[in-house]
Amino acid sequence: MELTDPDRWLELIQLYSGNPLWLKIAANTIQELFDGSVADFLSRESPFLGDLEILLQAHYQRLSLIEKQAIVWLGSQDIPVELSAYTTDLPLSEYDLLKAVQSLLKRGLLEKVKEKGRSRFTLAPVIKEYVNNQF
Repeated sequence: MELTDPDRWLELIQLYSGNPLWLKIAANTIQELFDGSVADFLSRESPFLGDLEILLQAHYQRLSLIEKQAIVWLGSQDIPVELSAYTTDLPLSEYDLLKAVQSLLKRGLLEKVKEKGRSRFTLAPVIKEYVNNQF
């Protein structure tokens, strides 16, 4: 499989959170639909999930109810969320949110980012795209 535009590969890797399986699926899609052009693939308004959507759906189906609620809520947030900024608009208790975040991190569905010395959490970009397409 040959992909072009090596100057855009890091962007692709970040989009797929470095997940080898997700990257392999994306690379196949890029080869099939974009003649290997990573730049053309990345120029879309939002990430094209293609065959990855089936895999993400299977992951989502295995989540517990609290994980599903947390993932949908996190998908609706525009910026990474600081857990100490828990709000009552979330249909989960603070305990359940912490439990869900911990589990989603272990499953590789969330990303932890440091901003101003504080940990914040957000969905991996392709997970966010999947969640926002579904809900």
